[in-house]
Amino acid sequence: MQPQFVEERIGKLVDAGVSIILDHFGSGSSALSCLVNQPLVAVKLDISCVESLTSMPQRVNALILSARQFNLSVIAKGVESSEQYQIFVKLGCDSYQGYLFSRALNQADFIQLVCSPPLLRNM
Repeated sequence: MQPQFVEERIGKLVDAGVSIILDHFGSGSSALSCLVNQPLVAVKLDISCVESLTSMPQRVNALILSARQFNLSVIAKGVESSEQYQIFVKLGCDSYQGYLFSRALNQADFIQLVCSPPLLRNM
């Protein structure tokens, strides 16, 4: 695909109010140039960052600091334990996803989760 074609489509999405998030940030395929050249609002750390938390926390910290330099929110994915969550909190992540919070849900399970009667009674 032509870069100009992609940039035009991304621009139209942003103009329509769609937030663009770079996934797999920290893997070999995501370069810092992506942070400069695209209208991103956030990055999702690559799942390998969870594995690096204990062996190379400085790697994860460097990725978070890099995103912060571009005023981007940072999402930690693959969070499966309270310990991992606490480390990501200390490193300054904004959002988290993983089995610690919920398994992947199909549409029916998602509706059941967010629209269950106890929640509706509180609204």
